Amino acid sequence: MPVKMSTPREIVQWPPADHIGQVDVSMVGTNWWNLANRFGYENPWDLIIYNFRTEDPREVNWYLEQFVGCYIHDGDNYLFADAAPGFIYLPPPHWRPGGGFKRASGRRDYSRYIPRLTASRLRKAAHVCPTFRCSSGGFFGPSALREFASQIENGKVNVTVMPEMRWANWIALYAYDSSGGKKNTLLLSQEPDIGGTASTAALVHEAVHAWQDRRGKLMFRSDAELEAYAVDAIVYVLMNRRKCEEAMRAGHWETTHGYDYNMIRFGVAALQRYAYAPQIDLRQIESRMTSQWLNPATGKWEDYYAPFRTSVKEAETKDWHERMEYDG
Repeated sequence: MPVKMSTPREIVQWPPADHIGQVDVSMVGTNWWNLANRFGYENPWDLIIYNFRTEDPREVNWYLEQFVGCYIHDGDNYLFADAAPGFIYLPPPHWRPGGGFKRASGRRDYSRYIPRLTASRLRKAAHVCPTFRCSSGGFFGPSALREFASQIENGKVNVTVMPEMRWANWIALYAYDSSGGKKNTLLLSQEPDIGGTASTAALVHEAVHAWQDRRGKLMFRSDAELEAYAVDAIVYVLMNRRKCEEAMRAGHWETTHGYDYNMIRFGVAALQRYAYAPQIDLRQIESRMTSQWLNPATGKWEDYYAPFRTSVKEAETKDWHERMEYDG
């Protein structure tokens, strides 16, 4: 998947004339967030805006390719790793972004903005989320999403942006503290407004795990993931109903914008099986979905549950191996 880029209308002077020094960012693992933290900036967009005078991620990618020499990317954005010449420049001590930049720290407190934005995404998903009767017992639905959003807003759940998670293809990860000594944490690979509805669906997925954690009921990992992916897929389809139904008719990946096609087929078929009802019983989902469905793209009768379960198993296995590599 090519990086999204756009050539700026007016290309800025490079390097910035008033910079106070350059930083080599070509080391693997360096990113805007830890770079900003290293030099005392709470908001990484301040450094981005100083260097490139833009807050459009597509234009930032153009500058990273043309000026910084980045060529490794995560599918959406360029990474610093092995960039040549690989320099980013530091602003003078009293420099502040102009008032016209929405992402700059002059317009908001960045540390509060990320949790607020995450909570707003969860509340948006709550508007379309059905109530699920879960195989583990209990009900997950809009109220659980709103509760998770409130915990984030109240600081009971930390939200941390960790871009290096993109190396492991994670969008979000809920990390709970079993000892009770620290706050539970929601880790994000990027700001929650960058990835669109796929990122929102990933937040819903992690909200299911947070709900499972709060209930304190012991579950096999595979069962917990099946439950979370089922909710994730159905909510994603509800947020993108027309696009997903088109993908079903076309029968290929391109129209899904990278979201797993088997997940979409499962989500569409499940919603149609329940006639888009406000309540879905996940305890019956396997028996209802294993019956043969007519695939409009192929004209063949197919089982939509088995490919979904396979995708979940593959994602779980991949996630496990990448966790091991990521943790060293």
